[in-house]
Amino acid sequence: ALTDAEKAKVQEVYEKNDVIFTKFRLEVSRDSPDFREKFKALRDAQDAELISIIGKEKFETWQKLQAERRQKMNHN
Repeated sequence: ALTDAEKAKVQEVYEKNDVIFTKFRLEVSRDSPDFREKFKALRDAQDAELISIIGKEKFETWQKLQAERRQKMNHN
């Protein structure tokens, strides 16, 4: 589980990156040949920032939970 301090920092990362991702989606066409590559770079940067806050072990646990949630949503 995350500490309250970790939760606050993670929330800050998501709020900051929400603005970045929204701007990216508005400015870069999905048809652009480098859309996926640039989007992946943004995600990788976000992941690295999260790992620096919560550590690799908690991050990997979180990724696993997210994947399980996505799978459940896709099957409903």
